[in-house]
Amino acid sequence: MTQTENLKKYFKAPRNTVTRERIFFNRLSFDLKIAAAKADFHLHIYEPDVDRDGFDIVTEDEGGNVRWLQTKAVLSSVNTRKWQISGRFLRPLEDIVDRHDFASLEGGRGGGVILIEIDAESTNGSVQYYYTDFNIIFAISEGYLIENKITKRGPKPKSAKDSAAEIIQNIHSNHMDLDCWIPKRLFLKLKTPEDLLGVIGYRSNIYYDSSAIHNAAAEQITIDENGEIEFDASLNSLGPLRYNMRMLCSCLADPPNFRSFDFLKKEVP
Repeated sequence: MTQTENLKKYFKAPRNTVTRERIFFNRLSFDLKIAAAKADFHLHIYEPDVDRDGFDIVTEDEGGNVRWLQTKAVLSSVNTRKWQISGRFLRPLEDIVDRHDFASLEGGRGGGVILIEIDAESTNGSVQYYYTDFNIIFAISEGYLIENKITKRGPKPKSAKDSAAEIIQNIHSNHMDLDCWIPKRLFLKLKTPEDLLGVIGYRSNIYYDSSAIHNAAAEQITIDENGEIEFDASLNSLGPLRYNMRMLCSCLADPPNFRSFDFLKKEVP
């Protein structure tokens, strides 16, 4: 049996599931710390002593910027298409929930989800990173990120925009402790660990500021499927929003699953 076959067999064995999770937790930790070092800072990564609050790791930079993260490791050969995530974990933090029409006391952790897709066919356990959070799901639901559709035969699946809007509605209407099922199509497929670090919200090779999404939400800026503005809005919000959506799209692996909107298609008041 070849090394590739051994590795594939090892990762698929049910008795090795926990071991596989630890292997790729260590891989993620290494990749993020190296990416942070390239950006000239140290990234702290902490694990909870008990897995009960919906997150697997907490990250913090030297400026005290904290991110709550959940990780999901899956073999590329396994057809897992959605993951169960706590609504409380996804909800924005208390100081910004009002921009999304939540009551001020209904804030959550503002957590993000890292999907680690393992290539079991390789001899070195190669991975592909994906990421999503409330900001990204909201951006898709409002048309700030527009899905690049792939034509396939068979029944037409629900669009990413419709799926995202349904999840946002569920987070709004359901009890905070109820879970959401996040489909893979709502994750950004990222080029490198450096891109993952930047999309999470830390200093990296990109500059991405999620506050542009919250500000656009407060002004009820919505973009249609053609990338045109559906509501009047000022350039003060549209400019930063457009820039940050371009930054997100610059992080995407090829072929990209999303593109940013183009408000220049329509005259802005």
